[in-house]
Amino acid sequence: MDGFFIRKIVSSLWIIPLVVAVSFAPGWCQPQGVSEPAQGSDLAVLRRIDYSSPAGSAKIVLELSKEVPYETRLLKEDPGKKLPPRIYVDLFGARLHTDAGRPIFIQDGWVRQVRAGQFSQDVVRVVLDMNAQGSHKVYALQEPFRLVVEVQALTGGPDRTGVQRKEERVSPGRSKKSGSEWLRKIVLDPGHGGKDPGAIGAGGAMEKDVVLALAKKLAQKLKKEMGVEVTLTRQDDTFIPLEDRTAIANAENADLFLSLHVNASPNPKARGLETYYLDNTDDEAAIRLAARENATSRRDISDLQFILSDLIQSSKLEDSVSLAHHLQGAVVSHMGQRYGGVVDLGVKKALFYVLVGARMPSVLAEVFFITNKVEGRNLTKPAYQNAVVNALYQGIKKYRDSALVAKNL
Repeated sequence: MDGFFIRKIVSSLWIIPLVVAVSFAPGWCQPQGVSEPAQGSDLAVLRRIDYSSPAGSAKIVLELSKEVPYETRLLKEDPGKKLPPRIYVDLFGARLHTDAGRPIFIQDGWVRQVRAGQFSQDVVRVVLDMNAQGSHKVYALQEPFRLVVEVQALTGGPDRTGVQRKEERVSPGRSKKSGSEWLRKIVLDPGHGGKDPGAIGAGGAMEKDVVLALAKKLAQKLKKEMGVEVTLTRQDDTFIPLEDRTAIANAENADLFLSLHVNASPNPKARGLETYYLDNTDDEAAIRLAARENATSRRDISDLQFILSDLIQSSKLEDSVSLAHHLQGAVVSHMGQRYGGVVDLGVKKALFYVLVGARMPSVLAEVFFITNKVEGRNLTKPAYQNAVVNALYQGIKKYRDSALVAKNL
């Protein structure tokens, strides 16, 4: 049974559909009649249900007024009762207004509908009716407290248009994945997004657009040529807090985390690239850069939080440094051969919030200066972006190969 809290399930496989009234707008739905708990009440309130469809999956976000214990379970299809596969999430110590209402119809190929109901006096149950059985994972985010349910259909399930996929066949003696077993999944983080444009260059080019384009192209190349799974922290122009990006990487149980950015400077002649790993520093330039990149964090990082993060990263520090050097060297070499005049600003350390708490080798790459007239113009060109992606790919591949050699010694 999935879930993070042990609790006896007293329900049968069929849920009495006490469905609350909801309003439905593209991308999100709001339970109607839900108010904050009365003063002195210890029950949380399910405030909002958000829905999105990243490529190859569906994501449902449950926002509550405060943190609650929860439990999830997958129910298989029951043809006899004409019931589809379902995932339900029980929120303990929570309430929801019980006015009569209607389900939230989605029908995007993955999730058929979402239903929310007051299952008992202090338990809210949220049910996802699926079009096909799939895998799912649930993780929590803070400030405000949210539960994220991510669903992926199993092989042979419907794609996003609802069309049945054919089973992929693998030739005898040939592995389906060409990547090393230890390097299964990479999380790419296109910096900024939504209300946070990041740095703005000449002609109005925005960092958030450039790094999203780079991340999507790099993800496609890694999947195709290295055979690894790749997850993006954002698939579109969406604002995601820095702390949530690391939480996504941890929830994905990723083997590598790469946060992609482009640099900026008040000096229009500043150019080049640099790669960072998490550590304290007294370098003023690194501190200023971290302050700019950290500006959209919801909170400051206390000394205790950094110490805890440092304990998590200490076992990964050597790998993070190695990854940073392989990426930096590959981009400098590849782009220098193609375009010449690349300035190598080196591998450095800094306290970037987006790397704090990551449980895997993680780095932040500042790929050229969008505020430099030449580099900024180049960063908007597809051919130049492809060259940067090829260079980043080579860096990851070299890191993988060198790490594999080390593991086999």
